[in-house]
Order: sequence, then structure tokens, then C-alpha cells
Amino acid sequence: MKSTTKVAKADSGEARPVSVVPEKGGGAGVFGVKVWRSRLFAFWKKFLSLEGAPSVIAGGLAVGVFFALTPFWGIKTVLALAVAALLRTNPVAAFIGLTAFDFITPLVPLMLRFQYDTGYWLLSEPHAFPPEIEWKDFHPKSFFRWDVFVGTGIPLLVGSFLWAFPAASAVYFCSFSLLQKRKNRAAKQAPSPEGGQNFPPP
Repeated sequence: MKSTTKVAKADSGEARPVSVVPEKGGGAGVFGVKVWRSRLFAFWKKFLSLEGAPSVIAGGLAVGVFFALTPFWGIKTVLALAVAALLRTNPVAAFIGLTAFDFITPLVPLMLRFQYDTGYWLLSEPHAFPPEIEWKDFHPKSFFRWDVFVGTGIPLLVGSFLWAFPAASAVYFCSFSLLQKRKNRAAKQAPSPEGGQNFPPP
């Protein structure tokens, strides 16, 4: 928590502190808990306000979550919107699902390592985890070598898809169930043309 010291001048002209007032805002900043909590709440309200069939909205959200867990940096948004349009899902829901996962940004290196380990284990024969990275032998220029790119990129993509598909599927079914229940509840509460309430058929 930050504090502010107020300064007053005495008759002699010398500045002296007179009070210390603590400032509010704990958890503020780019990675503050309150910041991300408010952002997620805003995304959630926006998601619930979307118009359309529950399957369309839930499908768009699932597409966004899928690409949020992949290493397609720089083109994630384009890919998510393109796939959402191709599958005829809600593009706004796809964007919400994509950007809502920004809170995992500090954990991206750990996530990438986990995805790479998973893909490497799945593609290796016999199955084995990759050796430990020796940072003393690491050179940024090596990423531009084709053999290094293929040897690292393919296991990373396989591992990311392996975790993105189940996550996107879970998001789809959960959000679809929620939206369908909200739609049914709204239909029950809506007044009928005769002045009563609509009730589902027995």
C-alpha cells in the first residue's frame, strides 16, 4: 500500500512533514488481483448480454478459449474470428473467450513448457519426456533454424491442442447449459399474450 506525505512550510520557510495519508488501491497494477477480477466480471457481463442461440454463443466462447491456449502469438485474434465465422458461431463471444484468458500471461512460460513436455512425450517412441534445457547453450538465433523450429514447434502444437480441445469442450458444454437455463427461465417469466405467464408444456 502506498502512502502520501503531506508537506507544510513553517514560518522560517523550511518544509516539514505534517501527516501521512495511506492511499487505497491494494492489488492495483497490470497483474493486480482486483484488476483482473474486475476485468473478468466485465467479460462475464458482456458474455451474458450477447443475443443469439445458446449453441452459437457457447460455440464462439469455446473457439476463443481454444486459441487462447495455443502458441499462435500475433495471429490468435485473426484465427479465432476466422474460425468463429467459419463455424457460424458468435465472433464477439470468441473474442471474449480469447481475451478473458489474458490473466494467465505471467504463467505462459510454465504453460508452454508443460505443453511441450506433453507433446514430446506423445510423439516420442518409446514415450519419454524431453531432456532438461541447458540455458548455457541457449542462443536466440537457434529459433530461426528449421530443424530447431520443427523439433520444438511440432511437439508444442501437439501438446497445446491436446489441452486446448478438452478445455474448449468443457467451456462449450458449461456455457451452453448456463445459457439454455437462462433462456428457459426468461421464457417462463415472460407474460403470455393472454396476460398470464408462459409455462413449459407438461
